[in-house]
Amino acid sequence: MVEDSENDALLIADALRRGGYTPRWTRVESAAELRAALARSPWQAILCDWRLPGFSALDAFAICRESGPEIPFLIVSGSPDDGLAAVAARAGIRAWVSKNHLERLPRVVAELGIGQ
Repeated sequence: MVEDSENDALLIADALRRGGYTPRWTRVESAAELRAALARSPWQAILCDWRLPGFSALDAFAICRESGPEIPFLIVSGSPDDGLAAVAARAGIRAWVSKNHLERLPRVVAELGIGQ
């Protein structure tokens, strides 16, 4: 998870558990931490906040694309905005879930084929 709030990361993991998943996750907050985590082990998916201090979902998405095989990338953000969603879609990010509606997260994860 690319997330600056530990509490939000715990809520996201809990939403996945409630949806029948058993998430194993690592939380990173910066480009350097993301690069290091991707180098350490393969990731099945990236769940990313839209905005972090000094770092964004678009930055994280670019790093993931540089790292090799395409990893499913999902924005989980508290600021769902149609304009931002359009920017994300133009960049190639296929999915967005609002932190205000985490009950939707397991369905979106399943639609992306994550964890299957």
